[in-house]
Amino acid sequence: MLGAKEEDWGVWIDWYEAQLSGGESAQPNLALEEAILLLPENVWAAGPKVVNAEIRRLMQLHAWETLDEVVSPEPVIKNDKITVVANATADDADDLAAILDLPERLRGAINDLLDLLAIKSNACPVAVPPLTRYREHLDRYGPKPMLDSLNDRHAIVKDEYNGLRREKFFDNERGLRRAFLTFFALHKQFREAFAQDALREQAIRMYRLDPETLDKGALEGGIDAFEQGAKDALEAGVATPEFTEYAGELSGMMRDALRTPPPGPPIEMEPGDRLVEPIPNEKLWPVRWLLKGGAVAWRLVKLLNNPLATVGSLASLAGFLDSERGKKLMKGLRDIVEAIFGGEEGG
Repeated sequence: MLGAKEEDWGVWIDWYEAQLSGGESAQPNLALEEAILLLPENVWAAGPKVVNAEIRRLMQLHAWETLDEVVSPEPVIKNDKITVVANATADDADDLAAILDLPERLRGAINDLLDLLAIKSNACPVAVPPLTRYREHLDRYGPKPMLDSLNDRHAIVKDEYNGLRREKFFDNERGLRRAFLTFFALHKQFREAFAQDALREQAIRMYRLDPETLDKGALEGGIDAFEQGAKDALEAGVATPEFTEYAGELSGMMRDALRTPPPGPPIEMEPGDRLVEPIPNEKLWPVRWLLKGGAVAWRLVKLLNNPLATVGSLASLAGFLDSERGKKLMKGLRDIVEAIFGGEEGG
């Protein structure tokens, strides 16, 4: 069945893996399932190629809409400036009292891991900055984080860990391996307290994005314009340092994603390994970051195109957007959306 590529039977594999990725807190995407059930009879009668193509289109659309809804950190206008805040829905824990101790336990696990890495002469130096930023985020936000910022940093560390596993580094470093696994297990426990995070994970796995087919020139130009535009907005007094810092961090992650080669063969999971669940064809972090960058850009396009958000007391922001620097920022954001999502029809 899957050999008939022209009929795209892989759409059902993508759908199934998306359901698995949400874990125990996963919920069905009722809007998507309803849209599939309501496909016109003439579509169903046209055969598998037409049906699967339409289901793929619906999956892409609903995944994009979900990513837009749960984007974290979320760009907003606050006190007359562009800034980033926790997503009002996705970053709200279901039971805050149940996770009050987890930030402190995570900090302890990160401290242990950083100490061991230092003793080993920074055997995994790439993991140190994201671990440090993860800890700083916990110091600032505690049990009310911008959760997907933590997911981003966790993804970098996990990818570096997987690289060391491929090289059999941990065969003689069991203590360091255990420190990594403790951090991974606590992060997994923390994120499971946020039900909307499962929807985000499903959307990431559902959306078909091939980094090799992207217009990398246009996307890199958009990323550069986004990062510079955020700096210009800060200089003009219409953005906060938090927004500009995040724009720079996200731009760097997207550039790294574009430079990352395709994933190698999957790693065989050891019995009882708490690193990840054995999901087939797991997507690595480059796709996650590109999709996130597209979602942030799309949210900003909608936010800054809203006349109600940029008039009155926000005349300075409206003036900036009407300047050459503001226009370059908006073009860069649209270029990112176009390169990743193919247009501005979603959201």
